Amino acid sequence: PLVRYFSANQNELPYPLKAIQIGPVFRAESPQKGRFRQFTQCDIDIIGVKSELAEMELITATAAALVALGFSGFSIHINDRRFLSELAQTCGFNDENMGSCFIALDK
Repeated sequence: PLVRYFSANQNELPYPLKAIQIGPVFRAESPQKGRFRQFTQCDIDIIGVKSELAEMELITATAAALVALGFSGFSIHINDRRFLSELAQTCGFNDENMGSCFIALDK
C-alpha cells in the first residue's frame, strides 16, 4: 500500500519520504494455529534513500518508540550482512578483519 500511495502522490510528497503507519492487516493465507487472520501491524519506512544509515535511523526510531511505550530490556537482532559490513567499517574494521569479526558476533 505504501508504494502505491507514493507512486500516486510522489509529486506532492517530500523526497525522501519517511512514513510510519499503524493499522489492520489481513493474512492472505489461512492462519496457522495461534495466528489470527487479522492483526495490527506497525510499519516504519524510508523511500528514496539507498543507505545503511537510513536502516540505522529506522532501527533507532523503532527502539525509541518502544522505550516511549514503556518497554525496557528488549534487544534488537540484526541479520543483514550488508548492514553489519557498513557498521563494521564505520567502527574501523578493515575488509580483511570483517570475516573474523562476524564469526565472533555469531558465536
